[in-house]
Amino acid sequence: MLPTSPAEVAAAQEAGRKATIEIWTLFAIGFTTTMLRIYARIHAVGVRNLRPDDFLVLVALVSHGTGRRLFCVAVVVVVVFLFAWWTME
Repeated sequence: MLPTSPAEVAAAQEAGRKATIEIWTLFAIGFTTTMLRIYARIHAVGVRNLRPDDFLVLVALVSHGTGRRLFCVAVVVVVVFLFAWWTME
């Protein structure tokens, strides 16, 4: 049921604002943690020695960051990148 009184509308707007703040805070924490993981892996083993799970983390980060709208595009880009990377001599 939709709020009808001004007080109910104000309460609903405040609840939406709080939820938005919480969602973006959690996204920022997850994004930062993932970027630190990627940085640590590159620093520890180098870009040439990254494993498939490292690339899948990037796919997950991109797909979640775009709201999963570009998931297929991200998968194709990563697969092409991996193929090109592993076939380079």
